[in-house]
Amino acid sequence: LVLKSRQMGFTTAIRAYCYKRSIEQSLRSVSMAHEDKTTQKLRRMEKIFYEHMPPVLGIHRTQDNAATTSYSNLSEVTLATAGSKEGGRGGTYNLFHGSEIAFWTDAASIIAGAMQGVPKDGTVIFESTPNGAAGLFYDEVQKAKAGESEYTLHFYPWWWDEDYQISL
Repeated sequence: LVLKSRQMGFTTAIRAYCYKRSIEQSLRSVSMAHEDKTTQKLRRMEKIFYEHMPPVLGIHRTQDNAATTSYSNLSEVTLATAGSKEGGRGGTYNLFHGSEIAFWTDAASIIAGAMQGVPKDGTVIFESTPNGAAGLFYDEVQKAKAGESEYTLHFYPWWWDEDYQISL
């Protein structure tokens, strides 16, 4: 669980981690965002990572469409919007990334379906800025704080970033 402030680069770092794993080994991953506009940003990140990858690695895309990118090492990356028909269900995912989960409509239902496709040795990353004292993400953060969650909480407050401060 990554509870973060905005504009610190955590979503980009997590997508970079997911991309790195997808070119290093054959795996299936999914990243889901809270809205289509953000899903498209995740897709642009994937494209930038690929276009700036050293050619010596020898990995190339074998499929690239609005929802899925496949690579020559047999990895498959799905980028979807939470609640959409194309994301989260119907597959096995070694790596699941939920972006801005606190803003998902009916997050509990979406996560329940998606988690059925993640094996025990899979990686799950939920990240979000806060969105009030209710909902699945809030509940998971509270459970993690109490030591009652299967997830580890990582908290990154806004005051750690000097860009959020101005001189008096």
